[in-house]
Amino acid sequence: MNTFGTLLRDWRGQRRYSQLDLALAAETSARHISFLESGRANPSREMVLRLASTLAISRAEVNTGLVCAGFAPVYPKLDRDAASLSAIRRAIDTMLANHSPWPALACDSQWNLLQVNPAAVRLIDALQAKDSTNIMQLMLTSDAPDGPLLNWPEVARLVLARLQAERIQRPNDPLIYDLKQRLLQHPRINEGRVDGRQELGVVVPMRVRTAETTLSLFSMIAQFGSVQEVTMADVQIELFFPEDDVTAAYFSSPSIQ
Repeated sequence: MNTFGTLLRDWRGQRRYSQLDLALAAETSARHISFLESGRANPSREMVLRLASTLAISRAEVNTGLVCAGFAPVYPKLDRDAASLSAIRRAIDTMLANHSPWPALACDSQWNLLQVNPAAVRLIDALQAKDSTNIMQLMLTSDAPDGPLLNWPEVARLVLARLQAERIQRPNDPLIYDLKQRLLQHPRINEGRVDGRQELGVVVPMRVRTAETTLSLFSMIAQFGSVQEVTMADVQIELFFPEDDVTAAYFSSPSIQ
């Protein structure tokens, strides 16, 4: 089991903070940070919360830190179907339904699919990934050069950047670490990388080849900003938008309404 000291060292390492950097940001001393990491001092509950806030650690990880330091968790963790979470579930249902005819999906903190709208089902089918239940695993299995995801390396680098950011928030999540490492080591990850002197496009679309046409979509990710419950606070809703008229027409077809 982790001690608070080893956990704090992990948190700080993921942020690439020195002990002095963290001390200045958290308004404490580098000596105290050193003592906390070595176990020569024990943190107060307030100090655990202050350090976690300074390092922008996820709520689940904050709870882990509190327990390691000998305190009760501060953020509740409920079953997803708990009655008190009904308003949040309704909000997710509304977002997915109202985003039609464009694809939208909801995932948990590890990118396991929770819900999809009809257009997202059609997109997943186009990616030839009907049995995929994890968006990041889908990414790793869509890497064939002759597969439907035409610009896999470009999209994979965006996914890798996202995983690296999430690794900072959840440094002890083994699945996020595994997915990140697998992408980092993938032989195609640097394929087609643009020269730093070249002008970049407005967006990096996902280009998907279907039997009828080529789709081009970009996306945004939404999360709840005021939810304190651990499970729902980490729900990620990805909303896809058509980049061109061909893609808009494809998803506007009555067959998926």
